[in-house]
Amino acid sequence: HPAILRDAKVKYSYADEPIRLVEFEDEEHRLYRLMTTRWDLSAEQIMDLYRYRWMIETFFKWIKQHLKLVKIWSTKPQGMWNQMFLALAAYGLALILQLQTKSKKKLWPFLRLMRTYMYKSYDEFIEELHRSKSKTTRGRQKIPIPKKKETKFEGNIAIIKPRKKK
Repeated sequence: HPAILRDAKVKYSYADEPIRLVEFEDEEHRLYRLMTTRWDLSAEQIMDLYRYRWMIETFFKWIKQHLKLVKIWSTKPQGMWNQMFLALAAYGLALILQLQTKSKKKLWPFLRLMRTYMYKSYDEFIEELHRSKSKTTRGRQKIPIPKKKETKFEGNIAIIKPRKKK
């Protein structure tokens, strides 16, 4: 593979046996050095595994942030898959409900509102969803700093020229 720069057997001071070193570059020319004990895979497979690993990491980060799937309730693989599929199904249903109600809210406030009105009627939820904002002002604003007066220099004396009021 053209992205792989080196595939070598190296002696690492903390390991008794030789370790495999795989160096490769990504599309943005960032250099990666991976050390592994896997000799049964090709250098290209090791590179792909590393890339896929980061895609999986970002997927789990997204799940934790958006689906509130922080605590896994089961230690068995089937229980973990079930919990993930249920969370994804709930997320998908929330997206469908958001599209059906034509809500202009972002998904996170929409989900928060769904949780708040979970045990109330659907009509109350829709009414709250399309309620106009009660806050009419933009809140406390910074006071603008007045601009300095223009000065005109004539010889050794500075004369302050008064500004005309608009």
